[in-house]
Amino acid sequence: MAGSGGSDLRASIFNGENYEFWKIRMRTIFKSHGIWNLVEKGLQVPDSKADEEGSSDSEMVSLLMKDAKALGIIQGAVSDDIFPRISNEETSKGAWDILHQEFHGDKQVRSIMLQGLRRDFEYTRMRDDEILYGYITRLLELVNQMKGYGEDLTKGRIVQKLLISLTKEFDPVCYVIEQTRDIETIEVQEVIAALRGFSQRLDRHAESTTEKAFSSMSINSKGSQSSSSSGSNKSKKNWKSKDKRWDSKPQNSANQGGKPSQGDKSGKCKHCEKLHYGECWFKGKPKCHGCNRFGHFVKDCDQANKAGKLANIANQALQIPMSWGDGASSTVSDLDSEPNLLQQQIVQSPMETQTSSDVHATQDSASLETYDNTPKKWKSLSDVYAQCKMSIIEPENFEEAVKDEAWGKAMTEEILMIEKNSTWELVDRPSSKPIVGVKWIFKIKLNLDGSIQKHKARLVAKGYTQKPGIDFNETFAPVARLDTIRTLIALGAQKGWKLWQLDVKSAFLNGVLEEEVYVDQPDGFVVKGDEDKVYRLRKALYGLKQAPRAWYSEIDTYLSQCGFHKSPSEATLYVRTKEGVGTLIVSIYVDDIVYTGSSDEMMKEFKAEMMCKYEMSDLGLLHHFLDCKSVSTPLVATDKLKREDGSDAADESLFRKIVGSLLYLTATRPDIMFSACLLARFMHNPSKMHYGAAKRVLRYIQGTIDYEIEYVTGKSALLVGYCDSDWSGSEEDMKSTSGYAFSFGSGVFSWASVKQHSVTLSTTEAEYVSAAEATSQAIWLRDAIQEEVIELLYCKGEEQIADIFTKALPKDRFDYLRRMLGVKSASTLEGSVKM
Repeated sequence: MAGSGGSDLRASIFNGENYEFWKIRMRTIFKSHGIWNLVEKGLQVPDSKADEEGSSDSEMVSLLMKDAKALGIIQGAVSDDIFPRISNEETSKGAWDILHQEFHGDKQVRSIMLQGLRRDFEYTRMRDDEILYGYITRLLELVNQMKGYGEDLTKGRIVQKLLISLTKEFDPVCYVIEQTRDIETIEVQEVIAALRGFSQRLDRHAESTTEKAFSSMSINSKGSQSSSSSGSNKSKKNWKSKDKRWDSKPQNSANQGGKPSQGDKSGKCKHCEKLHYGECWFKGKPKCHGCNRFGHFVKDCDQANKAGKLANIANQALQIPMSWGDGASSTVSDLDSEPNLLQQQIVQSPMETQTSSDVHATQDSASLETYDNTPKKWKSLSDVYAQCKMSIIEPENFEEAVKDEAWGKAMTEEILMIEKNSTWELVDRPSSKPIVGVKWIFKIKLNLDGSIQKHKARLVAKGYTQKPGIDFNETFAPVARLDTIRTLIALGAQKGWKLWQLDVKSAFLNGVLEEEVYVDQPDGFVVKGDEDKVYRLRKALYGLKQAPRAWYSEIDTYLSQCGFHKSPSEATLYVRTKEGVGTLIVSIYVDDIVYTGSSDEMMKEFKAEMMCKYEMSDLGLLHHFLDCKSVSTPLVATDKLKREDGSDAADESLFRKIVGSLLYLTATRPDIMFSACLLARFMHNPSKMHYGAAKRVLRYIQGTIDYEIEYVTGKSALLVGYCDSDWSGSEEDMKSTSGYAFSFGSGVFSWASVKQHSVTLSTTEAEYVSAAEATSQAIWLRDAIQEEVIELLYCKGEEQIADIFTKALPKDRFDYLRRMLGVKSASTLEGSVKM
């Protein structure tokens, strides 16, 4: 075996995977035995002159022994599944060449494999939940595979890839390496050592004590509670149910009057909550919960009145949706029970104020009107029940779906459709072919009124596990150009022809596979007694990489058999002509078929043929094509756009046209101001990712195309402005983004989103820069509207509408701030000025 001859080198058993690594180990073993040239070049027969000298016999015997030794090493280093392929070879070179030809592949196979590895290398990124060691191992393994297939990767390229693909927490050490070292000459291992040292430093800083973790608390029926912990704290605490606060009291009950016990200096005064000796100065004085100071109540507090005035200004100037009362004590506990008469209305409970003692006084709402005159709202619980019952959650996996009868029926329908198309056959599990897994995808389709239309379950193959050259060869499938679709529509309009549309149900299930592909039995539909068997696919499943190509090949073959001629310049355009009858033109776009022609008889015949051959839906006359699917927000809150994101370059001219149009649209749509200004930063050399973000903004506009700004009459003429900043929102230069908005009674009329010119060192500094820019605009507005002094007031974060101009937001937050801006659907705006 590999370890014979006194050598400690031993090769791992080759099972068909990682051939390049196995080949390197075997080559080292052959060189250690001095027989690599024999394996590589084969057995060399001595010349005839040597035979005459009588030395050829001994040399030949020695060569044959070495060759047999090499052949034995190869046979002992392969698994039982691989051994039959080389069992008939009598020389080491023959066995070596067979393995090399099959698993190393020819030039074309290696090129396909290398192309896939290059794609993986470019798109590889460190995940947020991934440790540094695991990511470096994964990246270097990918690099070694590329080198094994002949790729020339320099040290500089590997180092660059490593530095730009790490998570944000490694930016400081990456910046130091880039500024102090030459990326082209630095060793990869040196960079890895620096990164590991920095990671260990981060881990040390992240360590925290566990003393606070081992504590417990119990609350009895009267509201008192006891606490125990692993520390030495011996104090007892009392739960105050009115104001929901914890007050520490010394364990010694004899100690009264707000004095801490002599034995426990950690006790705090129950009045001022501070450590001191002697009687408390604030004993007997009321405490304000607006400013946390003693000597006055909330209604007399200047700070509380100032904050309350600001809240009232925001509520009067901007439209805020009705919400639950702050003091509502009723909760929805059982969605199946009907609300009784007592539950029909929810009112806001009176406010409670804590005095200096444990007794709480209820104040009249009129005395608090100076800082909170928000009208109290009534809300019917029947509406809440209806909304809660429509809260639909789609199952994440089979285990969740199988509990619902509707999803079980949907999965059964999907399996019946697959079997009806003769998509697969149950066979024994092959030993030399990889098995592709399958999974269930669940989707609920709704009607326009929000009711459930149907439960859709789709069986999808895990195509990401397929390997090029093994599970698939070609994946290219032509798609109709939009110019072709528009030309067909224009031709039909010019000729007066009707355009019809058909939709193929489960189009990819009709594509016949050329490759030999096996998939696991799906969850919930495993054949009893044949659990170890798998399905061999005759036709494609959704998720397979070759599924689009298989469907195109199927429809192309069928149309050719029906007498259609494919256009030489457009692979998805087909024409059929009958002399004396007319012409029929058909265009294929994935699973949509658009056709027109001069003969109604030919179109009816074509429709009948297609619906007889495939499961199809007749969509009737063509009203719209390639409808844009709308989205709820312009940008994804978690995505960060960068100049260098690893994706391919996009059409610069088209990208500039889109962004230019979006910037023009911001004149009446403040809700896309940040999105348009962010995209405008990438006008030079935009990438596919930037282009995708621009298209998402267009999809958002498609869903809110009727949204406009509402300017309502009768509101108070009060100029209100908001400003905010997103500190270090740009990950490339760490600059912040400022945003401001001004309203005059109702909807906003002045807004902006601007990237700051300098790098700020804190959030406070970023807020000052934003406030300075907003103040400059406010001074101009003040001079234009009225001569008054500008007053800066603190605004709570949830009421800060300028937040929409500084960063991408989640859907709920974005919808709320959009309403605050006064941007609403035109269908709800009646009797108001529209823009």
